[in-house]
Amino acid sequence: MERQKSKGTWGTRIFILFLIVVIAVLAFLYITTKQELDLVTSPEAQAELEARQTQELVESVSRHFMLPEDEVPTTATIVDAEALIAEQEFYRGSQDGDQVLIYTQNEQAIIYSPSRDIIVNVGPVVLGEESL
Repeated sequence: MERQKSKGTWGTRIFILFLIVVIAVLAFLYITTKQELDLVTSPEAQAELEARQTQELVESVSRHFMLPEDEVPTTATIVDAEALIAEQEFYRGSQDGDQVLIYTQNEQAIIYSPSRDIIVNVGPVVLGEESL
């Protein structure tokens, strides 16, 4: 009879050890994932990501067009091209997902289509009715 009791004890010990290992692995994965998410969502990380994306965009556009070197552009993504085209002729030919680079000091706006790898339009920066 003691032999059966011994088998049951070893089986229980192995099961408990297995549970401890699984819990430890899950805790490790949770902690590392949370740390990575905290890094990505921090304001500093967001600013770095935006700066990197702007630099990549500027490099892509500069293969097609001479860009001002004395200014970092403000960028925007077109999300409703049809509405913009209806409002302003400048957006004609643009598509959802195209990028707009705005150089306020140099009074220039550029629409670039990453999917087509073309410059869609270039024009002066206009605020209200007055050009800068």
